[in-house]
Amino acid sequence: MRTAAMFFIGLVLASHSFAQTAPVQMHVNSIHKATRDDEKTYRTSFNQDIIVGTIGNKRYTLEELKSWGMPTLEVGQDYNVVKADGKAVKFIVHGKKRDETLSLNVVTVEEVDAK
Repeated sequence: MRTAAMFFIGLVLASHSFAQTAPVQMHVNSIHKATRDDEKTYRTSFNQDIIVGTIGNKRYTLEELKSWGMPTLEVGQDYNVVKADGKAVKFIVHGKKRDETLSLNVVTVEEVDAK
């Protein structure tokens, strides 16, 4: 019984230490409308934005097809990253009514110098 209690206390302490680790964040550096043909990856009538942000020492250029009801990103804000790879970045956007997970396609990824 004592061993089981010690095991349970160990699990609680371990989960507490994991809960306090800082989440990975993406800082949005700039947002602009894709206007040139070399910036537009989709030939549609949708408004397409190009978003540049940093995650750690990598600069991501992302594309977003704007549609009604999508959460809005803001320059200078940090967003918690759920997943980031060479194809897409998923992060949490805090909305007025609820939090949403937004997934954007990656256009380019570059290494940047740590500041």
